[in-house]
Amino acid sequence: MKLFKSTLSLILAASLIFATGCSNSAKKAITMGTLDGTKYTNEYFGLELNVPESWHIATEEEKAAITQAGQEAIAENNEDLAKKLDLSKEKTLNLLISFKHPLTHQGTNPNVIIMAENLGLLGSVAVKTGKDYLELTKTSMEQTGMGYTFSETTTEKLGGKDFDALVATINAGTITVAQKYYVAIIDGYALTLITTSYSDEEAADIKGFMDNITFK
Repeated sequence: MKLFKSTLSLILAASLIFATGCSNSAKKAITMGTLDGTKYTNEYFGLELNVPESWHIATEEEKAAITQAGQEAIAENNEDLAKKLDLSKEKTLNLLISFKHPLTHQGTNPNVIIMAENLGLLGSVAVKTGKDYLELTKTSMEQTGMGYTFSETTTEKLGGKDFDALVATINAGTITVAQKYYVAIIDGYALTLITTSYSDEEAADIKGFMDNITFK
């Protein structure tokens, strides 16, 4: 459980960037997207994703529990940052969370999270690119005091769309947790996809998941 909570804190660090204020500069209405079986669609972002049938898609109740666990993990290291997380919930949307195994699985559990943060008026000025957002994300993650290390920021394509990407790793006992953040700024939101793996084999599982993503 300690490992699980620690990795959750890394997952949720991206939601701490602009902790106050919520002013959507977008013209069209944001949606949480829809699920049709294992097909996830979000018209706002032009995103379509076929979740592998063997993967578990988190329910709304599980999303809430995951968020709470992540906040508790952050509070263990930085109470002030955890308080900011409370505020950021209002403008950060957990669109989709999917795990290779059910949450009751004992052992490592590779996962993919898709989230969107409303940048608001202040964010729209400070954040022009995914790289800008990742730099601020990196700062917030460093403030947790949990000992992350980071790669250089790169640009990669997901489903034909350009994303800025950053890899963050953390040693959790005998396991190294590798998380990759993909960010694109779309209509006033930072669309972020976060992948988590614990081995090369699990990284290959993640790649299979990500290959199912397309953008219109």
